[in-house]
Amino acid sequence: MLDMCIYAYSYFDDHEALDGSLDDVHLDVRLEKLPEITGSVRLPGGGIPPINSFLTQSVLVNGTWQEGYPQIRTDGSYSAPAYPGVSYRLCTGGIEMGVLVQCFDHIDQTDQGADFAFSPIVLQPHEVRKGTDFDLVEGGSVSGRLIDGHASAPLRHYSANLRFTDPSGGFLALVTITTDEDGYYRATGLPNGSFNLQLIYLGPFTEFAQTYPGIPCSLDCDPTHGQLLTVDHLDEVGNIDFTVLPAALIHGRIFDPATGAGIEGATVETYTQHSDGIWFYYAIEWSTLSLADGSYELYSSGGAAGYLHYLAAEGAAPYINAVYPDTQCAITANCVPNANPIAVHAGETIENADIPMTLGAVISGRIVDRATDGGLTGLVYFYGQGGQSVTEAQSRAEEGYTTYAIPAGTYFAKATEYGHFVCGVYQDKECPRGLDPVTSTDPTPIVLKPGEIRKLLNIRLDMNSLFDDGFDTSVVDPARPATRDR
Repeated sequence: MLDMCIYAYSYFDDHEALDGSLDDVHLDVRLEKLPEITGSVRLPGGGIPPINSFLTQSVLVNGTWQEGYPQIRTDGSYSAPAYPGVSYRLCTGGIEMGVLVQCFDHIDQTDQGADFAFSPIVLQPHEVRKGTDFDLVEGGSVSGRLIDGHASAPLRHYSANLRFTDPSGGFLALVTITTDEDGYYRATGLPNGSFNLQLIYLGPFTEFAQTYPGIPCSLDCDPTHGQLLTVDHLDEVGNIDFTVLPAALIHGRIFDPATGAGIEGATVETYTQHSDGIWFYYAIEWSTLSLADGSYELYSSGGAAGYLHYLAAEGAAPYINAVYPDTQCAITANCVPNANPIAVHAGETIENADIPMTLGAVISGRIVDRATDGGLTGLVYFYGQGGQSVTEAQSRAEEGYTTYAIPAGTYFAKATEYGHFVCGVYQDKECPRGLDPVTSTDPTPIVLKPGEIRKLLNIRLDMNSLFDDGFDTSVVDPARPATRDR
C-alpha cells in the first residue's frame, strides 16, 4: 500500500519555442500523506499474533475485491494507509493464526464459505483513524494424537503440517502443529462447516501424507477421498488420530573404542544433503539417544535407488563427537561432509552402523575484566601446539563458556570481547602480533588428560585505553555487531 499520494501537473511555457528540450516542460509535484487506519490486534487472552501476521485490507473494484496486506508489528499494533473517500473492508485472523477471521468492527466470521460481514471504513483527507482494534476469538478446533506405529508409542514433540480443504477439495489453510509429550496436537480457528483433513509429514515416514482416516496419500492427492469432519457451534472435533511408520531403519551402537563399552545418552543423528541451487548443505532428518548398552535405532527415509544418509554421534562429553564410520570432530556440523554416506532403501533395515567415540576432555571458564573481575561476553579460541585452530566457544557474561570435547593433549587459548577490551592470551597476557597465542612470549600451555573436565579456566582482559571512559562493558551493546578477531 502507498503511504503518500502524488499529484503531478505539467504545462508548456507559451513564450518559448517547443524544441524538445526539458527547459520547455515544467513539472509541479505535490506530495500529501495518505489518511491512515491504526489499531491493535490481540489473540484470545491478550496475546500478540505471531511474527509475519497481517491484516487483509480490501476494496471492491468492478465487482472484485482488490486486497492489500498491512503487517502486524511485533507489539500487535498496525497502520494501514488508505485513500480518502474509499470504502474499505479490514479483516484479520484465520486458521493459520489459530483464530476465527474477524472483520471490523468485531464481526467474527463463524460460518465457512459465507460472505464476510463487515463494517466499512471510509476516511476523510488527512484523517488518522485510531483505535480500530481486533480482539480475536478461538473458534472451533480439531485435536488428536500422532502415534509411532513402529514403537507403539506417542510421537512426541514432532512437527507436521495439517492441510484443511473444503468438501469440494478447495484449499482452506495449511497449519504447522507440534505434538506434546504425549503425542497430542490441537489446531484452532475453525469456523462452522465441513472439511477434509490431511497430515503432511516433515520426517522419515512411509508415503508423504495421510488423508483422514489413515489413507496413504501423495502430496498432490485428492483430499475428497477422505472422511469429512464437521464443526458445529464452534465446538472441538476430537480423537482425530494418525499413525505413522518409518520408511526405513538404521541400527547400530555407540561405543568407547578403548574399552568396547557402550556409551549411553549420545545423540545419534541422520543428515541428508540438500541444495539451494548454488550451495550444498546438510540438514538433520532424525535423531535419537543411545541406550545404556550404546545401541540405537534411527528412523530414516528411503528411496528405490537408495537415499544417502550421513550419520553422526554427539553430546556425550567428555567423549569426542564423531561421524560414521570413525572420524572425530569437535563441532559435528563441520565434518558431516567427511562421513561415509549410507544408502538406505525404502523398507530396509541397516544393521551394524556403529560409531566409536574417543574419550577426550572438556574445558570451561569465563572471560573476565581484570579490573573488576566481572564477566564479559566474547569468544575463546583454542589452538594446538602447531598453531592450528582446534575449536572455539562463546562465553557469556554470566554463564561463561564450555567447549565441546576435544582430544587430550596440549593447547593454548586466547579470548576476544565484543567491544572495548584488548585481546588476551591465557594466562594473563595480551595477544601477540598476529593474534596467535603459540607465538606469545612464554605462552602458558593447557595440558589435558583423557576424560578430564577442566573448570575455571578464566582469561582476563584489559580495557583498551581508547575506550577507558568509565562505562559498563560487562554487557554487550545489542546494536553493535559482533566481530570475530582471530
